[in-house]
Amino acid sequence: MAQPTRPGGFDMSRGSTGSKILLGAAIVLFITLFLPWSGIDLGEFGEFAGISGNISGFSTGGAIAILLVLVLIALIAWEIMLMAGVTMNLGTMSPSLLSAILGGVGALLGLIVFLMAIDAIKWGAFIGLLAVLALAYGAYMRYTEGRAPAPPPPPAA
Repeated sequence: MAQPTRPGGFDMSRGSTGSKILLGAAIVLFITLFLPWSGIDLGEFGEFAGISGNISGFSTGGAIAILLVLVLIALIAWEIMLMAGVTMNLGTMSPSLLSAILGGVGALLGLIVFLMAIDAIKWGAFIGLLAVLALAYGAYMRYTEGRAPAPPPPPAA
């Protein structure tokens, strides 16, 4: 006897281009927070003593980086839920507007963390900056997707 197929499930084709950009940029930005964002070169002494002069994005940003992580987790979970077909009552807010707000807040916090690392910047911060720019673009795309087109003008009397 064949098992009945359940409707729903995660499907990337349900997501729009802006949604896919937001999801990918949020995941990349989350991963880059583990890379070195700032630090100093300790030279031969550092190698001899086994000391690293690198500081990850978490340590560079402090409490703002923790807030950024929470926003990124919320954004990733929200986009996955939308692609899985989960519907929620948001009142008058559209799901794409909530995605745009989470993406915009994440981009702003990511930019602040980048600027906090600017004094002794390392290569991980530049990858993070690219992810922040992609996150901002994805948020803009989701915002423009959610706006309804203007209604047609009334017929001439």
